[in-house]
Amino acid sequence: MIITKYNIIDILLYLPLKKLIEMEQLSTLYRDIIRKNNLSHLIITLRRVKNIKYVIKHYNFIKYDFNGSNITNKTVKLLGNCHTLHLSKCHQITDKSVKLLRNCHTLDLRCCILITDESVKLLGNCHTLNLSWCHKITDESVKLLGNCYTLDLSHCHLITDESVKFLGKCHTLILSDCNITDKSVKLLGNCHTLDFSHCKKITDESVKLLGNCHTLDLSGCDQITDERVKLLNKCHTLDLSYCNKITDESVKLLNKCHTLNLSYCDQITDESVKFLGNCHTLYLVSCNITDESVKLLSNCYILNLSHCKKITNESVKFLGKCHTLDLSHCKKITDESVKFLGNCHTLDLSYCDQITDKSVKLLGNCHTLNLFGCKKITDESVKMLGKCHNLTLFFIR
Repeated sequence: MIITKYNIIDILLYLPLKKLIEMEQLSTLYRDIIRKNNLSHLIITLRRVKNIKYVIKHYNFIKYDFNGSNITNKTVKLLGNCHTLHLSKCHQITDKSVKLLRNCHTLDLRCCILITDESVKLLGNCHTLNLSWCHKITDESVKLLGNCYTLDLSHCHLITDESVKFLGKCHTLILSDCNITDKSVKLLGNCHTLDFSHCKKITDESVKLLGNCHTLDLSGCDQITDERVKLLNKCHTLDLSYCNKITDESVKLLNKCHTLNLSYCDQITDESVKFLGNCHTLYLVSCNITDESVKLLSNCYILNLSHCKKITNESVKFLGKCHTLDLSHCKKITDESVKFLGNCHTLDLSYCDQITDKSVKLLGNCHTLNLFGCKKITDESVKMLGKCHNLTLFFIR
C-alpha cells in the first residue's frame, strides 16, 4: 500500500501539537507537511512570547490562543490571516495591530484595555467578535458591527442605544451590564440569542417584543413584570433569575421552556412551579418552594434546588431519575430520601449535614458526587465510592 501526502495529512488531523512536533523528527517529508499545512483542527495555546514568535515564524497554523500573554503589536500584526485568534487580557496590544485583524473569523479581544474605536470600527466583517470589558469603545465603532454573527459587548459602559439599535441582524448578541434602554432593545427581537443580564433600564416596553428569541437572558432586569414575561413562553432557554417582580401569574405559563432559570425569584411559589415538570433544565436556587411542587419535578433532566430550605425527604425521594441534581445546602434532607438517588449521574449534596454513611454507601454508581461539608459521613461509606469518576470529599468537623 502506497501512503500519499494526503493520507499523511488525514492522520495528522487527529494529533495534538506535541505529537506533531515528534512526527517532524521522522523525516523531512513529515516536517514539510506539518509546517506548510494549516492543520485547522488545532488551536495552538501558548503564553511565552518566545514560543509564540517561533511558532508563527515556522508554521502555518490558523488558530491560536495567546490569552494573557505579553504579546505586542509587532507580533500581532503578523496574525491578520488567522481564522481564530484569542488575545484576551493581552494588555500591550493597541489599535496599531488590531486594525490589521479584520479578516479573522473569530477574534477574542476581551479586556484589551488599550483598544479604541480607531481599530474596532474595522472589525465589522468578523464572524465572532468578543469586545467585553473594552472600556474605551463607544457608539462610533459599535454601530458598524451589525454584520457580526456573534458579538459580545458586555461591560462596555460607553455604548448606548445609538449604536445598539443597528445590531438587530446579529445572531447572538451579548450586552450584559450595558447602559441600554428599551429604545434599542425593542429593535432586537429577531436575534436568536440575547443576553441583557443586569441591564437595569430595560422594562416591559421592550421585553414584550422578545418572545421569538430562542435564548434570552434577563437575569437581574428587576423592572420587568408578569405582564410581559408571560409572553416569553415560546423561548427555548430563558433566564429570569433575580427578577424579583415576577410571580406565579406568569411563571405558570413558562412550562414549555426547555431551560428555565428562576433562581432567587422571591415571589414564586409552589402554585407555579408545580407546572414546570416538563422542563428539561430547571434552576430554582433559593426559591420559596416546598415538597408540594418539588415532588412533581422528577422528569427534569437537570434540576437545581440548591438552598431551597423548605424541601424535605417527602419530595426528594422522587428525584432519582434526574440526570443532574443539585441539593446543596438543603438542610432538611436525610438518608431516607438520599438512598433513592443512586442512579443520578451528577449529584451535589454539599452541606447536607444530616446525611450519613447509611445512604452515602448506596451512591457508588454516581459519575460525579459532591459531599463537601457533609460532617457525618466516614470511611465506612467513602470506601464504597471508588467507582465515582469525580468525587469531592472535604469534611468540616
